[in-house]
Amino acid sequence: VGPHVCEKHASGARPFSRVLVAPDELNIDSVTELQAKVEKRAILLRQDVDRLSQQKCQIVRRQTEEALNLDVEAAMQRHAGGVRIQGEKAVNAVFEALRFARPEHERA
Repeated sequence: VGPHVCEKHASGARPFSRVLVAPDELNIDSVTELQAKVEKRAILLRQDVDRLSQQKCQIVRRQTEEALNLDVEAAMQRHAGGVRIQGEKAVNAVFEALRFARPEHERA
């Protein structure tokens, strides 16, 4: 197998230069260590994503509850006026009935 080409930062005029690394120079222990670090980091990132997902769900749930509460309050205020008017009409109807019933009762 031929040599592998890796890019390495050089301090010369060119920002990168090509360095040839022969396969027998590859350090398997370093590769294994790097792979373990990458896998550990992937686990940590997955945990972070899960935690962020849970936080997002909590935020969305709270916002939904707040929006529903506002809708319920608005609906109650809209209907409160109608209920108040119906109550006033019912009270007026009772007083009107009393006004007509009182003279009849006094005559009897």
